[in-house]
Amino acid sequence: MCLTFDDAYLSTMLHAPEILERNGARGAFYAVSGKVGGSSDWDGTAARPLAGWDLLIDAQSRGHEIGNHTRSHPHLDDLAPEDQRREVDEAHADLVEHGIQSRSFCYPYGGLNDAAVEAVGLAGYQVGLALRKKAATTDENRLALSRVVVAFSDSLPLLLYRLHVRPWLRRR
Repeated sequence: MCLTFDDAYLSTMLHAPEILERNGARGAFYAVSGKVGGSSDWDGTAARPLAGWDLLIDAQSRGHEIGNHTRSHPHLDDLAPEDQRREVDEAHADLVEHGIQSRSFCYPYGGLNDAAVEAVGLAGYQVGLALRKKAATTDENRLALSRVVVAFSDSLPLLLYRLHVRPWLRRR
């Protein structure tokens, strides 16, 4: 199991790494490189502060993955292939410039198409994460793996349903 956190919100980066470490775990945090240290402006709600490079670098030094979440958080599947490549490549360059060696990519909004997957592969990423509301399986493309979504408003029974009941129903 891998615990992933999209967008690298300041509140997440201030608390989640320490909580994970106290429990013997590490996480993967996905940063929007062109917004690091600024605020989110992409989800239609009030902008929230994003972590700065110092927190991202510190988390990586403690064993957490800091992954690529593009440069500006667009719907990649709405962009032309060359713009998809630019978003992935420029974000990768930003991460490297700050000493972050990322092995994974997370598609904003979970949206992807063949050109986006190709851009992620060409950038050298080992793993790409989508949002398909199900657990990844061994037969999936490693550059387009599914994830179980957990929102801050989800209850424990809903999480247990997503992790155990829904997969059981699909196997029947």
